[in-house]
Amino acid sequence: MLGIFRKSKRQKYMETLPQGGDSGIIPLREIKTAMVLCEMPAPDLKEAADAFFGKCGISWSLVELRNKDVNWWGKPSDTLIKSVADAHPDLFISLCAGTHFPGIVLASHSAARFKIGRQRINGKVFDVVISDPMEGSISAAESFKAISSYLEKIQ
Repeated sequence: MLGIFRKSKRQKYMETLPQGGDSGIIPLREIKTAMVLCEMPAPDLKEAADAFFGKCGISWSLVELRNKDVNWWGKPSDTLIKSVADAHPDLFISLCAGTHFPGIVLASHSAARFKIGRQRINGKVFDVVISDPMEGSISAAESFKAISSYLEKIQ
């Protein structure tokens, strides 16, 4: 029964989300700041991101989405939404797998110039989608490595 209410609440909320703005693909050399979103603590992701962004001279932050950060129907806290919306990074990367509702909400509120995600979403949320392989899902760190490889090709 709770699932029906949760689904209904999410559908109504999705209709109110920002549909993207002035984002688009930008070359790696123009990226100065980045925000990376993941569903859970991922130490191997932090190491990979530190190495990549450090090499490129990009200042970055990691948002680890935890159960305590969302309400009963999956909406992130207003404080978290505001911190993502106010950050204005050049690059926003969502490493949330599948149609992860809290990740969609945060990505929609991000004012980043370039957004990359792991799932295609109705409306214009992500400028680029890097999908998991057909044979199964991959970790956030593996997904980040694929995204960083793609970013290096955008010169």
